[in-house]
Amino acid sequence: MFNPADPPFPGAAGDVRAPVMGRAGFGPPRAVPDMLAKSCTELKVWAQTARPGDLIAYSEGMIMVQGCSRLVREYVQALCEKGFVTPHVMRAPCRTAVFVVQRTGVKILPGQL
Repeated sequence: MFNPADPPFPGAAGDVRAPVMGRAGFGPPRAVPDMLAKSCTELKVWAQTARPGDLIAYSEGMIMVQGCSRLVREYVQALCEKGFVTPHVMRAPCRTAVFVVQRTGVKILPGQL
């Protein structure tokens, strides 16, 4: 219900709530990774050598199926299920979707990949 004592928008008139800047729910802008893995072998080598927080792209385009093979998608899913990576979608400067994975801190033991 309308209350004239409420500020017209967050952050106005001493409101203690954080102002909404149009990016609610999204983190700060980040650079899209330059490296694009086209095979399971490239993803495996990257996963073994990457540090926690490192990113690699594995598909580009509005639909993931257009940018990578079924084997790569299944390998990414297996890495996610084991907790080695987390999947994300980023937006390239040309507004194209870029599907990436981010390395977690879970150690990969010999024979796990």
